[in-house]
Amino acid sequence: MQAPPSADENQFYNDCLDAICAQFNRRGRTTEKRSQLTGLLRITGLQAWLIDELHAISSGHGTKQQHFMVVLKYLTNELQVPLVCAGTDEALSAIEADAQMKSRFTVLPLPLWREGEEYLRLLDSLEYRTPLRKPSNLASQDTANLILGLSGGTFSGILGLVQQAATRAIETGVERITPDVIMGLDERGDDAIERAG
Repeated sequence: MQAPPSADENQFYNDCLDAICAQFNRRGRTTEKRSQLTGLLRITGLQAWLIDELHAISSGHGTKQQHFMVVLKYLTNELQVPLVCAGTDEALSAIEADAQMKSRFTVLPLPLWREGEEYLRLLDSLEYRTPLRKPSNLASQDTANLILGLSGGTFSGILGLVQQAATRAIETGVERITPDVIMGLDERGDDAIERAG
């Protein structure tokens, strides 16, 4: 699941219950939602809990962040499942601010993408999922190098750039992503390439 946009325990339970398609009272007490969530997760046989965008909780005050970390500790203790979190350096700072949480995690930084077979497979996969009528051949040397250079090598940068280029290819009727389409993103004046990185 994705972390809530702030360190809000009630919203977190709402999101968790939504993620498992549970029926619940949105206006109910936080304690009731927590109890319902833990009961349902035990029944489902949850084996691991993945929370993406954990850095979103850093937008809250320090005490709210600390409380949110206590909530995560409680849930992992109660459910006895591994917790895997993904996020930026802000997420790491929030975890490291709590000694007990810090001891529960092993930090694994994600390296930037670089030229090679894995990167070309990623581009092939993205192309396969792109709704264009003509093949783009994203894994060709020129296009692959251009995407890598403009995206900064981050997954979100690569994905964002390909999505924007696909949209532009549809808008222009080209129906395929070419180096010209990618370079044309910057000419639209919307800072598309800059946002992709």
